[in-house]
Amino acid sequence: MAAHDDLTEALCALRGTPRLLALAGCAVVRQLVSARADDVRPATRDALAAIEAWARGGDREVVTAARAAASEPSPVVVALYALASEPVDDRAIATLASLVPWLRWASTASGRATIAAHPKRSPGELMREPAVARALEGTRAELAALVKHVVTGGGDVLARYDAWLAGAATGDRPQPVIHHDRLPARPDTRSDGDRALLDAVAAHVARHVGPDASVLRDRDARWVRVDLHAIARPDELVLVTAGMAERPLAPVFPAGAAPTIYSELVMRLPASWPRAQPALAEPRWSWPLAWLGLLAREPHRHGVAYRPRQTTGPIARPGALPAGATRATDYDGALFVASTLVPPLALVGRTVEFLAVCPLFPSELAFARDRGTDALLAKLAARGVDPERVAVERPEVVDGYDN
Repeated sequence: MAAHDDLTEALCALRGTPRLLALAGCAVVRQLVSARADDVRPATRDALAAIEAWARGGDREVVTAARAAASEPSPVVVALYALASEPVDDRAIATLASLVPWLRWASTASGRATIAAHPKRSPGELMREPAVARALEGTRAELAALVKHVVTGGGDVLARYDAWLAGAATGDRPQPVIHHDRLPARPDTRSDGDRALLDAVAAHVARHVGPDASVLRDRDARWVRVDLHAIARPDELVLVTAGMAERPLAPVFPAGAAPTIYSELVMRLPASWPRAQPALAEPRWSWPLAWLGLLAREPHRHGVAYRPRQTTGPIARPGALPAGATRATDYDGALFVASTLVPPLALVGRTVEFLAVCPLFPSELAFARDRGTDALLAKLAARGVDPERVAVERPEVVDGYDN
C-alpha cells in the first residue's frame, strides 16, 4: 500500500511492531472519541479497552472475545480490530487515515455547517472542496504528530501513552510539517496592497530594527502584495516582509478553525552578506530574497498559516523557486520561531506576529517531522546554532538522518 500522507506513513512505519501499531490506532481513535464525546458507541469503548490491554502485553484472546461480542461495530471499530489482527490488514490503515480525519472534521462547527448546507453531496464530493481538503490535511498531520509523540518517540512508550491519556504529557508534541504542495490552491487573485499595513510595518521595523531600510517592491502581488525591507545593522543584515498580513490565515489544525492569524517573516543574515548590486543579484546571495517571497505568498495560495515551532518543506520543489535560487543552497526546509528582534504589531482588528525563518537541511526537516521541533532545537543549541540567524556555512546537526 502506498503511503500518501503523514498519518498513513506514521502508521505504516509500525507494521513490524503489531502491539505498537495497535496502540497507535487507539491513540488516533481516542482523538476522534474526544471530538465526538456525545456520540460514542459502547462498541468503540470496548474495542479501545480490549486492544489497549493486549498492547500492554495481555493475551490476544481479550481482543478476539471483544471483537466477537461487538454489536454492529462501526467502520472505525472494524478497522481498529483489524490493526490488532495477524497479519495486519493494510485496508485498516487506509480506513483510519481517511475516515477518522473526516469524522473529526464533521464534528466541528464548520463541518456540521458545511454538511448541512450541502445535504445532497456525498462525503467524497465534499472532501474535494478546497476548504474541506485543507482541513482534512491539517487533521491528518495533527494525528500523525500525535502518533509519533505517544508511540514512536522512544523511551517508555506505555508510560508516555498513559501520561497522554491522563492529559499530563510533557515535552514536545511534534508539530506537523506543512506540505503546501498537497493542499488545494485558491484561484489566483491580484492585490493592490494594504497601504495602511505597509506603512505600519515600515514604521514598526524602523523602530525595532533600524531606519533607512531598502525596500524591494513586490512585482508579483498574487493574493497579497509583499514588499521586502532590508535593514543593514552593524552586525547583521535583516530582511522583513511587509504585506503577508494583508489577509488572515487559518491554522493547519484544529480542523475548521477560523482564519484569524496575521504574520510577517524575518530573516537575519550575517554582516558579511552583500548588501548591494551586482553581488546581491547572484543566486548564492539572493536565495533568501527568493525564499521569503515564496514563504510569504505560499500560505495565501492555500489559506493555511505558519505557526511558531512548525516546519515546512521541501522548498526547492519543481517550479516553486527560480532555477538559480533552487541550486544556490543545500537548505530545503524552514523552521519558524517567534522573532525576538521584532515584537508583535497591534493594529485595529488584528495583531501581526513576526516569525523568524530558520533554514533547514533535508535531514533536519526529516528529524523535526519524526522527533519534534523541541528535539531539533536542542540539537541546534548544542551545536551553537541560533535558529533566528542564518548561517553562511554550518554543519547539519542531524547529518544522515533520513527518517
